[in-house]
Amino acid sequence: MRKIVTIAALLACSLVLVSGAYADTISFGIYDSAYGVGSPTSPYVLTGANGTLTAGTGTLTFSGSYPSIGDLYIKASGPSAPGGTPGTLLTSTLDDTASVKGTASIFVTDTGITAPLGTLGFTSSFANLGSTAKWSITEETFVDPSDKAFGGIGGAPLCTQTFTGAGVLVSQTATCSVGGLVLSGPYSETVEYTITSTGSGTTEDEAGLSPVVPEPASLALLGSGLLGLVGLGRRRFLK
Repeated sequence: MRKIVTIAALLACSLVLVSGAYADTISFGIYDSAYGVGSPTSPYVLTGANGTLTAGTGTLTFSGSYPSIGDLYIKASGPSAPGGTPGTLLTSTLDDTASVKGTASIFVTDTGITAPLGTLGFTSSFANLGSTAKWSITEETFVDPSDKAFGGIGGAPLCTQTFTGAGVLVSQTATCSVGGLVLSGPYSETVEYTITSTGSGTTEDEAGLSPVVPEPASLALLGSGLLGLVGLGRRRFLK
């Protein structure tokens, strides 16, 4: 009986740990070939020397500028942010205002994600809230089981979506889901934005990457199963 109760308690604790503390770390990077900044697989990491970089609990914001990127503002949050969700990386704002023609990539990466684990699916949500006509914005998502910052970039993305600017007040959205990723330890998530400007203009974008976690009904079923084990052990003990 005691052994069964102990096993049930350990399994119940594992459910609680899914929503426990996190220590994920968000970073921003850029790749700008025209100015020799970064590379497709190793972006230049933005620091306070490049603008105003503000870190909070599970959040990071940047405000600054780069030649072909122009004025840039990014705000992102991870699982440890207040109200954050396990395994979820959100770029709630990416604003870029450029005055020259060119292409550059902006990266948002989050390392040290520890939950959920197992064989997971992921849903990517993309949004272009408005861009100058004829600008092109490609948003891509990556998950790296080795927990490397900006891991997976330069390879095949988990999901990808390209938006063509139709005017600064026209918004566009898309979602994509992929399953079967096996994650057994800390991992990283990355969102890449590749912006191609045709001249002076602006774009505002958002993206999110979230794992598919067990439904509450499934957790309830597991809980009832644990109670069944306890009951079975009690009956055997009484006999």
